[in-house]
This record gives sequence, C-alpha cells and structure tokens, in this order.
Amino acid sequence: MSSTITALSDRALRDVEAIAARATQEVIDAEGDLADSTRIPVQDIADTVTHLIRDFYRHVAHGTDLDIPAVREVGRRRAGQGVPLAAVLHGFRIGFRHAWSALAGLAAPDDTRTLRELLDRSDTLWRLLDTYSDELRAAYRDRSAELLRTAEAERHRHLGTLLSSETDAGTRLLSAEALGLARHGGHLVLAVQGETPGQRAAWEAAIARDGAGVLWHIAPGGTAGLVSAAGHGASAVEAALRSCVTDGTARAGLSMQFPRVEDAPDALRQARIALRAHPGRLPRAHRYDEDPIATLVAAGGRDARALAAAFLRPLDALPPSERELLLGTATAWFDAAGSAEAAARALYCHRNTVRYRLRRLEELIGLPLKDPRNAARLQLALHTVRQYP
Repeated sequence: MSSTITALSDRALRDVEAIAARATQEVIDAEGDLADSTRIPVQDIADTVTHLIRDFYRHVAHGTDLDIPAVREVGRRRAGQGVPLAAVLHGFRIGFRHAWSALAGLAAPDDTRTLRELLDRSDTLWRLLDTYSDELRAAYRDRSAELLRTAEAERHRHLGTLLSSETDAGTRLLSAEALGLARHGGHLVLAVQGETPGQRAAWEAAIARDGAGVLWHIAPGGTAGLVSAAGHGASAVEAALRSCVTDGTARAGLSMQFPRVEDAPDALRQARIALRAHPGRLPRAHRYDEDPIATLVAAGGRDARALAAAFLRPLDALPPSERELLLGTATAWFDAAGSAEAAARALYCHRNTVRYRLRRLEELIGLPLKDPRNAARLQLALHTVRQYP
C-alpha cells in the first residue's frame, strides 16, 4: 500500500467520528425505514456506520482483515428489525461514499500525485463495497428465512391449538388472538383431501374476492382451512368456496357458519364429515348440512353399514355386475328426483329399462318404493354403499 494512501487513511481514522456522524445523518435523512427510531435506535445506526467506516480505513491503511462477521451481524439484525434489504444496502452505499469523499478531501487540491494515487485505488472502494454488500445480503436473507420458518411454525402451532377439541376454550381464544382473528363474526372451516398447492391458491383467490382470508393447517390427518369472513359477508364467501371446481382428485367438505371462533373444533368435525359424505361426487365443496342423510351416514359409519347390509342382504346372491346395475339405477333415479325419464337420460337407456330395474329391486327387497319410508331406507343404504364400498 502506498505510504501516501496510508498516511491519508490514518488521518481519516483520527476524524472518523465526525465523518461517520455526517454519513449517519444522511442515512437517516435518506431512508425512512432506517430512521424509524421505534424499531431502530439512532445510536444503533451511528455505531454501525462508525464501525464499518473505521474498518474500511484500517484495511486501506494497513491491510487489516475486513470485519466480515460484523457485516453479517448487521444484515441479520436489520432483517430482524424488519428493515427492507434495499434500504440497508442504500445505507451502506452512503457510508462508503462519505468514507471515500473524506479520504479524497484530505489531499491538497494541487497534489496531483496523491490525487492520481487515490484515483488508481478507487477500485478498492468498489471491491470492498461489493464484498460487504454480498455478505450483508446473504446474512439478511438467511435471517429472513429463519424468521419466516419460525413465524410459520408459530402460526401452525396456534392454528392447531384453535382447531383442536382437546384444548379448552380459553386457550383457543388466546391462539385466535395471536393469529389476529376476531372472536365474533362469520367463520367457516374447509376440510380437503388430495389438493395441490395450486388448488389451495385457487380457493384463497375465491375467498379474497369477497374480502376474507384463510389460514391453512396441513397435518397428517388432512388439510384444514380456517376461513375468517368477519365483516365481509360469510354467505358470499361460502358461495365462492362452494362454486370452486376442484382439480384432479381434490375433494372438499365445508362446515356450517359459526359465529364464535373458539367453536372451530366442532366446525372442523363438520367439515370432515361433509368430506366423507360425498366420496367421488360433484367437483366442489359440499357443506355439512346440504344432504342430511349422507351426513348422518358419514357421522355414524358403523351403524349405517350394519343397517345397509341388513337392508340390501337380498341382493347378495346376485352376480356383482347385476347388483351394481340395480344400485346404480336406483342412485340415478334418486338423483333425478324420482323421474324415470331423467334417470334414463343419465344412464343412456330407455325409461322402461329404468322402471324394469326398479321393479326388480322392489321384488328383491320386498318393499314398494312408492312408500316414502322405503325410499328413504333405500337412499340411506345407497349413501352407505357409496361412502363405504
């Protein structure tokens, strides 16, 4: 290192406090995020600027190692303070500019030899600035990723507490408060299976159009979405969810609206029952109370299976293909609200064929389907077969 540059850097070191003070003031004036004393004490900015300018002069004067750990610590600290990375990098550039300008200002205006040496060494400034910036950027991003993971884990923990039936109402309310959820309002729970990140994004977009939001809880038992529609019209949000078409194998069940957020565990139970109640059916979210028979079958699976098996036992002697044909025809008939013509169109056969198959089914079970009670028993059995094949 040139003895002239060394001498200038040593002189700058003796005045580093004043140089850093000017740089600090410009940083504060230029960057509002750094000047927010509620997040970052002014002394923190001043100490950081002073330390890094001093480190720069020592390196230029005597070739000492750069204090890279200090730079990385600044990056991590600013990330934790919520300062945008662009603001931090801009502050670094301001500090370096002041450091170099002060160094050049110590040379006499007519000392062409010293000025030329400074110009020749200007690449040092940019190399050091690049080094500092790269280290700061890497540390900032590492810390941001850590904070994001921590925040996500904390959010997931609170949401799990809120949805758990094993926690008391007071604990659930504390978790709701931590999540920023209103205690009272329109809430819904969505239970989904087989969804993709893209499907969840589609549901989020549909909900957002009505001003509401969703928090996802992804666990081995399945994915649940807590929808908070307070103040945004829960009915509109529900309609948006129910109109969403699923993709691939995704299926969804929707709870009824509930006004108190601490009742989320029961709503999750409803949503999961609604999900089980409609296996492989229409590609949209089904609500807990839209088909009471299907819901009751899903809620009481063991009893429903026993009752259905007893009711359909006369069909056990049939070949599997014939049994499925008769049950499929009955299902189409119920879906068509009892219209043989509409059922025939759905099955691509003649209406008389539908009527023949229904009479055959009546003969086997020994009960006329014109009796609403018998029709209800058959419908319960068909729901059971569909849900528990």
